[in-house]
Amino acid sequence: MKKLSFVVSVLLFATSTWAATLSYELVSASGDQANFFSPQQPTPMACTFLSSCFSISPAFLAVDNIEVGNPIVNFYQSGGLTILSGRTLLVNNAGPALFTGGLSKPTLQTFSNLRLVQQSFGHPQHDDAFTLNATLAPSSNTPEPATWELGALALALLTFVRSRKTD
Repeated sequence: MKKLSFVVSVLLFATSTWAATLSYELVSASGDQANFFSPQQPTPMACTFLSSCFSISPAFLAVDNIEVGNPIVNFYQSGGLTILSGRTLLVNNAGPALFTGGLSKPTLQTFSNLRLVQQSFGHPQHDDAFTLNATLAPSSNTPEPATWELGALALALLTFVRSRKTD
């Protein structure tokens, strides 16, 4: 019984998923602003034009408080990022690398008041240097539904085993 309880506890711990999410805020001296969220360990896509970067497609991206359709954010191995709406370049800023790990399994880093450098290449619509804040987004700490299901299954299994021993 103790072994079974231990195994169930390990399974519950191993299957609970608490993925960290980063909140990105970029603000320029002229007042332009871009905001988006990304998992700290995103599922990267290959950049379409350069092999030394990866792309993510955040579920939500707003520039100057207007939601952007078909959002794409590129992170570069050499540092910095670009923000696009489809094929339209919105922001192009250089700076330090914003992630660790390789291009196929990156971990995005947190930053406070990181000054990025304006890059006019590609004629971005918001041709400014931005200050980046990338912080851990508040978490609801709500387990995934599969975690609740596994917990209920474990409880049922423990109840069944206990009832068999008392018979």
